[in-house]
Amino acid sequence: MAKGPEDPRLFMDPTGIPYVVFNMDPGLGHRRMFMLNLATKKIVALRIVNRKQEEWEKNWAPLISEGNLYFVQQLNPLTIGILRGGTPFVKLAAVDENEDYYVSLARSNVKCFSCAHSIYRPHFFIIKKKAMQFTTLFVSNVVSFSGLVFNETVPNQVYNSDLICKYKRIMIPYSLSFVNDDAIVSVAIQDVQTK
Repeated sequence: MAKGPEDPRLFMDPTGIPYVVFNMDPGLGHRRMFMLNLATKKIVALRIVNRKQEEWEKNWAPLISEGNLYFVQQLNPLTIGILRGGTPFVKLAAVDENEDYYVSLARSNVKCFSCAHSIYRPHFFIIKKKAMQFTTLFVSNVVSFSGLVFNETVPNQVYNSDLICKYKRIMIPYSLSFVNDDAIVSVAIQDVQTK
């Protein structure tokens, strides 16, 4: 069994710096993903935060969108690294008897430029099922729930200020349901409040 680099993917970041993403066995008997900066020759081991590593991690495809680097970890089923778990999927009203539609609130995890902490935000995620084939139809931009009061002691005006890192950094969706025409969502704020 080869232990050296395999399945390289070459790409350039938005500033023109070339990188190579590849998998390799670092001597542990399991293949892991790595990224090499060709300008500095620095190699970084890649891993998904808050998830146990798979037995074999390989063939991640880099995807740069709007200046952000993502990795498509699986194409079937489609798994792209920026979205994390979210609410269970809720089946929507039938549009076509041969297709089912489901909606969920997934969450993204991005780094804050001012404090370098993770910021978690929800996104609507819609999939279609037809003849046992699932297809991603829609992933929204960040859902802000702008009327939601995050912390009764902190005014809503801090939303776009530096205080966001202290008071409004984490919003994780936990449940989504529909009653009549109303969507009911529960989210955790800063891991202490549930709304």
